[in-house]
Amino acid sequence: MKRREFIALAGGAAVPWPISARAQTPPKRLGILQGGRGGDTVSLSEEPFLSELAKLGYVEGRNLIVERRYAEGKLKRLPALAAEIIAFRPDLIFAPPAPAAAAAKALTTSIPIVFCFVNEPVALGFAQSLAHPGGNLTGMSNFSVEIAGKRIELLKELLPGLTRLACWYNAEAVNEAIEVSAVQAAATRFGMQFLPIAANKPAEYDAAAAATRDWG
Repeated sequence: MKRREFIALAGGAAVPWPISARAQTPPKRLGILQGGRGGDTVSLSEEPFLSELAKLGYVEGRNLIVERRYAEGKLKRLPALAAEIIAFRPDLIFAPPAPAAAAAKALTTSIPIVFCFVNEPVALGFAQSLAHPGGNLTGMSNFSVEIAGKRIELLKELLPGLTRLACWYNAEAVNEAIEVSAVQAAATRFGMQFLPIAANKPAEYDAAAAATRDWG
C-alpha cells in the first residue's frame, strides 16, 4: 500500500483496493488541525472529509487512526498544535482553513497537507501556480478574492446610495488580510469610503460594533 493511494481523495481519483487487502496493512494515520472549535467547524469540513475517506475504505477505528487538534479560535496556538500533529507522524494532514494549513506547512515539506476554505493558495505560498501546484499541499480554493469586486458591485446595485462600507475581519488569519485588501480596492472603485475593523474573537465584537456605529 503506497501513501499516494491514501491521499488520492485530494486529487479526485482513487485506486480500487479490496477492503480485505487493506485490512492486512497497518492502519493509516491522519492528523486533523483546525483553527476553530467543534460544532460547525467539524460539520463543515472534518465530517465530509472523513465521510469521503470512508467511501474509499478508510474508516476511523478500523484501519484509520485520527489525531485531532483544535485551536478553539485562538490562532496563535496553531504552531504549537501543528508541532503536536507532526509528532504523531501522520501519513496525511487535513488542515482547514488557511491559518491551520500555514502552520502545518511551516513544519513539514514531506507530509501531504490538504486544505480548504482558502481564498488565494498561490498568494499564500501554498502552491506555485494553480496549474502546477508543486510542494506538499493540495486542496480547494473558494476564490473569494476574485469575486470580492462582484460582491461590492451587487451591494451597490442593491443600495445605490451606499457611500461607506465597514468590514470586520480577523487580523490573525493570514488569508483575511488578502481578502480585505481586495474588498477595499473594490469599495474605492465604486466611490465608497472604507473602514477595516479587526475583530479577531467574539470578545472583541462589541468594540467592533461600537467602532462601526461611531464611524465618522
